[in-house]
Amino acid sequence: MRDDKQPICTYGGYTCAESYQSSYGFCTLQHMPLDPGGMCRFCIEVKDGSSLNFMNQGMPALVPDSDHLDLTGAFTIFAFVKKTAEQGNSGASREYIVTKQSDYSGKGYWIALIPTGAIGEYDMEFGVYVGSEKFRTARQTVNVPVDEWLHIGVTYSGTALTMYADQVMVSTLMFDDEPPMYNRRNSQPLLVGKDFAGLIDNLLMFDSVRVSDDFVSDSMCPHNLPANNDGGLIAYFRFNEAEGFMTRDASPHGAGGTFGYLGLVCANAPEGNMAMLQCAPGHTISEVLYANFGENDGTCGAYEAGPCALDRQLVEEFVGAACLNHNNCSIPATVSTFNTTLACRATTRTLAINAICKPALSAWSMHTAPTLVGETHLFTDDLFCPFELMDQKIGFEGDDNALPDWLDQTLEDLMMNDAQCGGADTLDSAQTGRPVVFGLRAKDGCGYRSLTSTADDFDATVTYPMIFNVSAMEELETCPDFPQTRFPNISIAVHNGNLEGEEPAYCSSWSDVFVFSYTPTFFGEPLMSISYESGSSDAEKTLIDNVRVAVDTAPISSATTKVIGSVVDADDVHVVCEAGVESRFQVVAYDESGNRIMKHGDADKLAVNVMETPSAGYHIENATEPGVYDVFIIFATSGTFTLQVTLLNSTIYEGTVTCSGSMIRMMDQLNIDFPEARFEHTVVSYNDDLYVFGGAKSDKTYLDATLKFDLDIEESSMYYSFKRMVMVDSMPEEVFNVELHLDTEMLISSGKLKEDCSDLRFFTWEGDSTLPMWVEPSQAPAGCGSSSTSVWIRVPGGMERFWMYYGNKQATSMSDAVSVFGDMFEDFEYSESPLDNGWTLENATSDSCTPDAGYNPGEAASFYTSDLVSMTGTRSLRANIADFLGGSLEKAVPMMKRFTMKVFMYDLKCEGAHFVSPDFKVCQPLDLIESSAQHKSLLPNLDNGVGVYTSSDNETYCVMYPWHSSTAKREHGWHSFTLQDDDERLTITYDDVMVLPLRADDVTTDVSKIFLRAARLPEQEHSSVFWDSILVTEYIPGLAASYMEEQHVVFSREAKWETVGIQDPPPARQAHTAVVYGDSMYIFGGEQSTYEYSDVWRYDFGDDLWEFQPAINGFDTLGRHDHSAVVYNNTMYVYGGRSPAALGDFWAYDFDRSSWRPMPVSEGMMGRYGHSAAVTGGKMYVYGGYVSKEQSREGELTDEIWAFDFAHMEWLKVGPRYDNFAQDWIEDPTDAILFPQAIPLPRFAMTAVITGMEPALYAVGGAGGGSMMEEQPDIWKFDIQAKEWKWMGSSSLLARYDSAGALVANGTLLVMYGGHAQGRFMGDVIVIYVGESGLGSGDMLRAGLVAP
Repeated sequence: MRDDKQPICTYGGYTCAESYQSSYGFCTLQHMPLDPGGMCRFCIEVKDGSSLNFMNQGMPALVPDSDHLDLTGAFTIFAFVKKTAEQGNSGASREYIVTKQSDYSGKGYWIALIPTGAIGEYDMEFGVYVGSEKFRTARQTVNVPVDEWLHIGVTYSGTALTMYADQVMVSTLMFDDEPPMYNRRNSQPLLVGKDFAGLIDNLLMFDSVRVSDDFVSDSMCPHNLPANNDGGLIAYFRFNEAEGFMTRDASPHGAGGTFGYLGLVCANAPEGNMAMLQCAPGHTISEVLYANFGENDGTCGAYEAGPCALDRQLVEEFVGAACLNHNNCSIPATVSTFNTTLACRATTRTLAINAICKPALSAWSMHTAPTLVGETHLFTDDLFCPFELMDQKIGFEGDDNALPDWLDQTLEDLMMNDAQCGGADTLDSAQTGRPVVFGLRAKDGCGYRSLTSTADDFDATVTYPMIFNVSAMEELETCPDFPQTRFPNISIAVHNGNLEGEEPAYCSSWSDVFVFSYTPTFFGEPLMSISYESGSSDAEKTLIDNVRVAVDTAPISSATTKVIGSVVDADDVHVVCEAGVESRFQVVAYDESGNRIMKHGDADKLAVNVMETPSAGYHIENATEPGVYDVFIIFATSGTFTLQVTLLNSTIYEGTVTCSGSMIRMMDQLNIDFPEARFEHTVVSYNDDLYVFGGAKSDKTYLDATLKFDLDIEESSMYYSFKRMVMVDSMPEEVFNVELHLDTEMLISSGKLKEDCSDLRFFTWEGDSTLPMWVEPSQAPAGCGSSSTSVWIRVPGGMERFWMYYGNKQATSMSDAVSVFGDMFEDFEYSESPLDNGWTLENATSDSCTPDAGYNPGEAASFYTSDLVSMTGTRSLRANIADFLGGSLEKAVPMMKRFTMKVFMYDLKCEGAHFVSPDFKVCQPLDLIESSAQHKSLLPNLDNGVGVYTSSDNETYCVMYPWHSSTAKREHGWHSFTLQDDDERLTITYDDVMVLPLRADDVTTDVSKIFLRAARLPEQEHSSVFWDSILVTEYIPGLAASYMEEQHVVFSREAKWETVGIQDPPPARQAHTAVVYGDSMYIFGGEQSTYEYSDVWRYDFGDDLWEFQPAINGFDTLGRHDHSAVVYNNTMYVYGGRSPAALGDFWAYDFDRSSWRPMPVSEGMMGRYGHSAAVTGGKMYVYGGYVSKEQSREGELTDEIWAFDFAHMEWLKVGPRYDNFAQDWIEDPTDAILFPQAIPLPRFAMTAVITGMEPALYAVGGAGGGSMMEEQPDIWKFDIQAKEWKWMGSSSLLARYDSAGALVANGTLLVMYGGHAQGRFMGDVIVIYVGESGLGSGDMLRAGLVAP
């Protein structure tokens, strides 16, 4: 016991005397302590102590009459009763639980149990007097278990009278056809337990109809309602006093001191009569509560003396002397009885007495009615984020009580680990690797603090669901049911101040606070469950019942994220890429716990770095599969490089990559209508489209057409880098499914084909359409990634040649078996029964021709589609012989004498008969033949099949008939069986490589159906098998497909030529120049039939219109052709050309003013034509060309490079030089080409451009050599900074002159069109990679763009 006069807390709603601390084990309801602030820290253990025990003595508890007890409106009455075996029945016809009736008329209300004579059976009766001599009464037989508490409830609304037993309605009586009627007032006391044998506890009365949801809380939780009595409680007798003869009304109506009395007897005898008190047998009068002679008002138990009365003390002493310790007594109601006189006169004088009859045994029982007080009842509404407690202080004034150490440390640790904190609304989500924390304020069933529970009372787990794991079968030696795997369960830690192994900290302010925490480490949707022991009850209760938690992955982690693909899987010397050709690898995102992240959003956290090369261009895109990122990369040069992939600046991969040099590619002309060949035309690029103007045809016709070539740069997924011709031998005239065996393993490992073969395409020879095709999936024995991948192509009749394309890293798969085989392909991609999708259940026995096996027609439920494993799509056919009988499925196909049937089976290495057949026929049992040999002799020879038949051999795959083993060992996983017949011989091939032996070499058959058998064999274990991707197609002996040499191409079906600028074009011409300024193309000069043009025309790309640009000034010497033109700032600079002699002048054309002005020239720079010019770094570079003989010292062609500095307005000869400092244009040796080094042969009519992060001039083709007209088949690069030439390679495609080209794809590709070579006029487009000097990280050619 603590210091006196310290306020106490209530535990479980029980209240204690005087509002002070007490050492009693329990307290009576003398006072309710106030704690409006909820800050009380001290507690004592109190409990409901008793109930009323009516011991067959017929002495009820009496509550004096009061207006509120008359129940003159709607009302509800609850009570607990307990009939005991010891007491049995009282013997009365009615045992009243409660009654307020007249002893004479019976008017009032009552609830009674009427014995039926059967043990534990009573009629429950509820009656109300509603006036006019009318009673409304309900009666229903109920079961009243012996020695168990029964909750009795009644409600009356005025029109409905209803009875309940243990909260279950047992009877209702409706009076809807009558107006509402209510109980009438009377002056009778309320009697509890009249003639009742047993225990009664917790009597509640309401002046309203309570709903069933309130029954438990009303009856099993102590009421401490506010003064306004919102609940309508008008009487509440808890019977917890355990001693004495008074019981208090705990309702608001009883706050003024309303009591009930146990064993109360009364007398109110008129003067001159006899006042008699009579106790029940075994009772004696123990106390006189009231005795008065004279004026008396009130009723039994509530008498009050009027002004005319004898001395009360005198009368009470006399009555006590006469009656105490007697069972009964009689006292004359006269003045003389008391030896005194009464001077006053009254209308009526009576002798009124209230006395208590005490039983021989106590009227109190320590067996109390069920209560939720003290019994822990937890609700998710009481969950909260415990971080809210971190700043909370609890205590009385001056008591600064912070969190206890255990709670403070627990919460500190969780906060430091960024725990997810919340209440019930956050339980359904979590993140791997991140702690989850939630708090609980424990309460009992009545909502009061529960201070007795400990962490040991809880069982809290997060359980991941079981998952069928077919692949786990590979680790098993036997064949049980499918192994079920799941992530380990997570135990939820429960923290509480009542520590394990210690006495409960009962009076701790924090004993009712629990902190739950766990850290999920696996992605998925586990179930959270929390149960607890409730205290007084042995039954385990549930707080959280299988709440599904959506556990999301944590942020991407550099420690677990993986980089995959042929580029990163290769060794140091294996070539996996080509310079300038896009390669791809993938990043698969994982979180720190090793969970696959199944969503996108991390691409911006990835970066790629390539060392030992000027640079590499890359970009990252979301792959189709969530959480996977495609990294498309172009290596700038050939060589072996270090590739580094970082995630949030942490390296997740570093390895070497070897790339070959870039190849010159031709724009593939399949399905593209190219214009006729031309030369001496111009080409510019705008938005990566080529614009061609003028030129001359092979017949010397001058052209004025403007052409646009849409390279479809933005639609990068349409570009392919490689093609091969496919040849078909013995191709029939009808459409046919051709099987091509392709070494995709090599193509993938060399970086030319995507790892899933999704960029494989086939086109008709004319290119007018794609061919339907199906690539067998990677898990197939001859699937994608194998050295002999089966690719099925549906080829039009008579087409002996068609095209195969690949090398597009952004292509999506067009592999579709149904488009090839139609109805002759079955992939089971449906959830319905196969019997609803063309299959029938065949009447076949387990062993087709073994009579003693018995007839087994099969069971349809054995066959259904499943998503456990699949070859194609997401489903396969499962034959479940573990749970069902098994049987045979059959699907009809058109009969073929020459056919190929291919079936994929997932072998679990189980016992049974699991086979496929094209011709299976049922053998009838030959019961009359006893000899097994005779059986065999009568077997048909038309049954052919392959699969598992463990009665013959459990270790190998077997063929029939008769069944015999093969050399093909059984292995877990997917396997293929191919049955092929050319009408002369049937062959059965296992996994596309092993031919299985048949019973004879001349076995042949026809196909008319797909027959699948899955059955359990006698005395063998149950089993399962999966089938998928079944195809049937015609077969032609000798038909074979092969592919030719690989060609390097740029192919897009979307690329196209079109004529533009049709309205009012410039006059036809050749050898002019074209430049781009703003959104327009400008052409200048050119020649037609020896006429030299000096005009300027403008073509608006957006408006598709030509417009002549008249100059505000003019010069007679402007006319020319074979000159050069470049743009710098807002000016076009024109140098040289011929008219017809070589020119050495230099002009500037102002686009904005349409004006010409002459520019300075160099004395040492000879006039020239057929040269090239380009601009970079504020300088114009002029290379090569033909120079006049009069000025040339070394011939007609030159290999010189000159530079004009726009800032200083002067020329500089870069080289080759023969001396230095001789003239102004050959001063500083550092500005010149240094020797020794190789330089290209002098040439003219070539194509030259400047591009790159480190600018370089690329010179392609042209004419030169001894005759000056020899086509040059090479490409050279001049490093402007280093002043060095580098030979980049040669190709017959480059051997041309008078061609034209332009840069696209951010300057990484030079696209050239037309020209002249060896007397031929060219109409093709070639693509040259010129990105060796570096690819900007933000200026990368889009993946798959041209695959140059």
